[in-house]
Amino acid sequence: MTLNQSERNWIKTANKMTETDWLTLINLINPTAVRVHVACIVYWDYLHLEKYTRIYKPTVKTQENDMCQALILIGYPGRIAAQRVKSLRGQLRGRLRG
Repeated sequence: MTLNQSERNWIKTANKMTETDWLTLINLINPTAVRVHVACIVYWDYLHLEKYTRIYKPTVKTQENDMCQALILIGYPGRIAAQRVKSLRGQLRGRLRG
């Protein structure tokens, strides 16, 4: 996916966020299963969120739309959120490149 300028700017900002910044946003997400999956995506993309990643269970089912909306809630641009949910459902991938 080719990123537009707004998406590249968001990734630049996201790379500067601290674990506390991310946790503040992630703690807004319900239900817990979606919160944990989103925390794992943020961890894989930006940092190590031990609090949630150690309880991640890929067998816990979450709806793709719920995951996408939760990523958007914490600031991910819509296209990037959709891509991350798809990559979580398929092969788990590393960091986004901007």
